[in-house]
Amino acid sequence: MIMIRPILLYICFACSFYSACSPNKTTDSISENREDEQLSEEKQQIKAFWEAYRRAQKYRVEGNWEKAAKNYEKALELDGDHEDARFNLGNMYLELGQYKKAESCWLKIVEANPNSARARMQLGRLYLSYEIPEIFDIARAKEAFTETFKINKVITAPSMLLGHVALLLGDNEAARDYFQSVTGSDIKNVEAYFLLGYIHWKKGDSDKARQMFEKAVTFSVPEKAIKEVLSEGDTKGGKSHKRPFDDSLFTEYFAGLDTINADDLPEEMNERYRRMDKKLNEIKGQIPS
Repeated sequence: MIMIRPILLYICFACSFYSACSPNKTTDSISENREDEQLSEEKQQIKAFWEAYRRAQKYRVEGNWEKAAKNYEKALELDGDHEDARFNLGNMYLELGQYKKAESCWLKIVEANPNSARARMQLGRLYLSYEIPEIFDIARAKEAFTETFKINKVITAPSMLLGHVALLLGDNEAARDYFQSVTGSDIKNVEAYFLLGYIHWKKGDSDKARQMFEKAVTFSVPEKAIKEVLSEGDTKGGKSHKRPFDDSLFTEYFAGLDTINADDLPEEMNERYRRMDKKLNEIKGQIPS
C-alpha cells in the first residue's frame, strides 16, 4: 500500500494536467460562432452597399439627383473608400447646386488617389464656372488642369481647358499653343479651330482668322449618329443647371456652324467673334487682379 499511493497520486496529477492542457471545446465553439457572425455581418454590409449603389445609379440615370445623392451617401457610409460612389456623389451635389459639397467629394478623391485625373478635371471645371461667383477661381482651375495633363497626356480635354484659362488670363499666345496641340492630335476638333480663328481675329489677321473659321465650319458637319450609350456621369431626364458642366465656355459661339451659308461666312465670323470677345471681357472682370 505504501508503494501504490504515490503511483495513484501521479496518475491523478497526470490526468489533471492533461485535462488542463487539452483544447477547450466550449471556448473554441464560442470563438467560431463569433467569427461566423462577423463574416455574416460583413456579407450583409457588402450586400447593403451594392443595393444602395445600384439604386443610386438608377436614380442618377433617371435624373433624380436628390434620391441618387441620398443613396450614394448611404453606400459611402458602408464603404467610404469606394471612389466611383464618391465621384458620382460629387456630380449629384453639383446638379443640386451644392457646390462646396461637390468640391469636397472630389478633393477627398484626390487626397486618397492623387492620380485621379477625372476628379481633378471635375475640380478644374468647377473652379472655371464663372456663373458661380463663390466657386470661380481661375488659379485653382489652371492648377487642376495642369495636374490632369501631367497624369494623362493622351486626352485633349486638359489642353483645351488650359487654353480657355489662357484666354481668360489674356495670354492669347499660350492659348494658341494649347489649341494647336489639340488640333495636332484631333484634326477635326471644331472648337479648337474656332478659337484659333478668334485669336487671329483678335490680332487683326482676318485672312488667317477666316481660314481657321472655315475649318471649324467644315468639321462641324455632323457625322453619322452612333447608337446612344450612357457612360459614367451621363443622365437621362431631370433638370440640369444653366450650362452643362462638361460644356465649353464658348459653345454658344461655335454652335450651329454647319448651318452657315458660304456667302455669309465673313459676316457670321465677325459677329460671333465680337459676341465672344464681349463675353470674355465680362468674365475677365470677375478675375481678381
